[in-house]
Formats: sequence, structure tokens, C-alpha cells
Amino acid sequence: MRWTGCALAVVVSLLGWHGALAGDVDPAKWAQVHAGMTASDVERILGKPDRREQPASNRSTLTYGEIAPKGPIFPDGLAYVVWLDEKNNVDSIEAPFGGAAPRAGTPSKPKIFLPLAHSVFTHYPRLLDVRWYPVTGTYPVAYEVAYEVGYASPGAKLGWHLNKTLKADIPYLSLSHEGGQPGRVKIRAKNSAGTGPWSDYAVFSFTR
Repeated sequence: MRWTGCALAVVVSLLGWHGALAGDVDPAKWAQVHAGMTASDVERILGKPDRREQPASNRSTLTYGEIAPKGPIFPDGLAYVVWLDEKNNVDSIEAPFGGAAPRAGTPSKPKIFLPLAHSVFTHYPRLLDVRWYPVTGTYPVAYEVAYEVGYASPGAKLGWHLNKTLKADIPYLSLSHEGGQPGRVKIRAKNSAGTGPWSDYAVFSFTR
């Protein structure tokens, strides 16, 4: 996907990407999966996995409800993962929400983890990767990203101008920041249940 503007270019490029994936795991069923049960028990609850892989000689994984596939942006993908031990029993489970428990309903508040708050970058061109944890809520979801640029008159307090509101299907975008003033972004998600709250701002600046 590609969005362009006079002060912003956003590029989302995933090999084989054709839009948002479902992430369609029932939170109530996921809550029933726990360490110690067998792989057959998991499949009775969640159904047949999207993928079964063996990343280590003594461990394998069952993958469900992909939010984003494996690729250059997400090397491991974003999905629900059940880790199995050498006896084919559940060793651990991992949902793709940065530690938050899966749930249905309106999207949760996104949490941006890149860039870090008040990051200062020295590279040029002024390209910036923005990443956040996937929201919980009913899937599929679509994200809105508000990109703002700072401005200030001599001796005045810094103000902010909304430069562009962009859309993303995955929790990632890359933007080109123009001008010498700071920038900031905030994110919210929408789904069939409604619109979630805005994230906190991530403020950044470039020295060149």
C-alpha cells in the first residue's frame, strides 16, 4: 500500500500482502488453552491450526488467527502461537497483543513502542518507522494514524498542525518527515463494534 502527500509519504510493503487478515480466534476459546494440555486438546478447542512448524528440534508451534504474515516487516508474523514440547504437550501460549489479554468488542487503546517518546534522530533522509502493538477487540480492525508537525513563532510556545490522517491495516507504517520542526503521531483503531480511543502521542525530531 502507498499513501503520498506534499509533506508525507507512507509505504507499507509486505511480500504477498493483500489486505488485513482476520485474527479470528475466539477469546473465550483461547482462554481455555493452557500449559500441560495436548496438541489434540488444543485442536478440539481452537480447530485446525493455520500452520504447524518446528522451529527447534524439541519444540513445535501451532499458529492461529494471523494478524500479519511473516515477511520483511514482521519476520515472525503476528498471530496466536501455541508452543509444544517434545511430548507434543502445550509448553506456553502467546497472543500478539503485547501482553494484553484477547477480548471482543471495541478496539483497545493502541500502545506505540517505536519511536520511543521524544526520540531524536540524526539520519537523513528523515525516514521514520512507526510501530505499535496490535489492539485487542473484534477483528478485523483498521488503523487511523494522525501525523502532526510542530510550528512556533520566535518566542512562542510550540504548536501542532495536523498534516495528514492515514490508514493502515497492520500495526506499522513508514513515513518521511519534512522540515526542521518536531513531529508526532497518534493512532486509533476501528472495527465492526466501533472506534477505539487514541493512543498517547509519540513525539520525535530530526537534527538534519
